[in-house]
Amino acid sequence: MRVKASWLGGRANNDLRWRDVHVQKSGRYALRLHCLTDESRTLYIDVNGKTVDSLLFTANSEQTVFATLLKGRNEVRLWNANGRMPDVDYMIVDDSPVSFGKLTVEGRTEPLGLDDRQPRFGWQLVSGENDVRQSSYRIIVLNDLPNDQTTNLPNDQTTNLPNDQTTNPPNDQTTNLPNDQLVWDSGEISSDSSQWVAYKGPALLPNKEYFW
Repeated sequence: MRVKASWLGGRANNDLRWRDVHVQKSGRYALRLHCLTDESRTLYIDVNGKTVDSLLFTANSEQTVFATLLKGRNEVRLWNANGRMPDVDYMIVDDSPVSFGKLTVEGRTEPLGLDDRQPRFGWQLVSGENDVRQSSYRIIVLNDLPNDQTTNLPNDQTTNLPNDQTTNPPNDQTTNLPNDQLVWDSGEISSDSSQWVAYKGPALLPNKEYFW
């Protein structure tokens, strides 16, 4: 069952807190937030009592902020004292210095009702470091989602793992997928392309949901 946090913001105490975000070592982490909205809404991010950033959401999307977490237990708070926040779908804590956001299919962040049987994908690199460039990519398209999506993930990267999060799987994750679940695996492609990257698998069926 899918769960989201709704009707947040408008006053300081109408917030959302993760009180036990546990990491194994201190360092810089990516906080990947997926929020749902059909209008412009802002949220502020506090880590261990200090505001580290704010994000503006104008549509359903995932965005990333970078923050320093301490070894052991941390608290992450989302808030907006003066306005309505977007609904919060999930947060993932990632220790990689590079993440990605603004995932699109045919230029759309919510690609419902596409007619193209060979759509084109897009993404943006997000990093807390300077001069970070993409050298390769890998796209995996699935018919359905794995029954257990946390099997191959470290304990400190599964905070509120979403039901539909299939982007950027570990390199060996497809070896455990049933044959009828995997639609297409591009393999690792040496390229800096990140926009309008064409799907090259079997023709996709109409009126069917796919995951990538």
